[in-house]
Amino acid sequence: MEITRVNLVYFSPTQTTRKTLRAMASAFSVEVKEYDVTTNREIEIPVFGADELVIAGVPVYGGRIPLLVEPFFQGLKANGTPAAVVGVYGNRHYDDAVLELADYLREDGFVVCAGAACLAEHSFGHEIATGRPDAEDLAKAKEFGEALRKKLEAAEDAGKLTAPEIPGNRPYKARGTAPNTAAPKTTDACIKCGICVKNCPMGAIRFEDNHPVIDESLCVSCGMCASKCPRGVIKDAFGILGPQL
Repeated sequence: MEITRVNLVYFSPTQTTRKTLRAMASAFSVEVKEYDVTTNREIEIPVFGADELVIAGVPVYGGRIPLLVEPFFQGLKANGTPAAVVGVYGNRHYDDAVLELADYLREDGFVVCAGAACLAEHSFGHEIATGRPDAEDLAKAKEFGEALRKKLEAAEDAGKLTAPEIPGNRPYKARGTAPNTAAPKTTDACIKCGICVKNCPMGAIRFEDNHPVIDESLCVSCGMCASKCPRGVIKDAFGILGPQL
């Protein structure tokens, strides 16, 4: 079957999921369109056609897809569109997240024909999988994309695509309910630029007495504020500063 467009649909606070999906898409020689739902879950998404490919990716939070994007992925629409599902994790395992994402897409009308679990630097424990995905990881992601392209080329149509065996359990792993002790902290070196406030996907950061304050009840520890801070002065749960620019 011929694919006319590759669509990347992702939630990627620290850009590692985006990097991984872009590497996969680089194996195709067609138009690549991106739908980044990190800060805008109201983005207009078309009904995908049977001649398109969707690669959907999310970071793994506690063995599940992020709760804040669950309704979004449950609401996608497709007309027999081939899809690959990708979970990006930075700790011990991805548990049920990739299976969960595949289930939602199948319910949306996609034909899930591939799945992957990929390593990336932990979003708030930077000493775990530091610097991942690295060049080798991205090369392997491209190899996955090439294998996916060949699988699609060999199929007469989406109905002939075989479904992958994706590890995981149903019902999915219960989401944690404990108080968030992993919320990052700002430091006195903050220059009050407001970038963290504008980019927080949960709206968990506000200015109070001309200083950003993080609401731990809303924070999901995605790491986006630390990754976007131009001075690297937001500390994660382990007291480690974000990127130093």
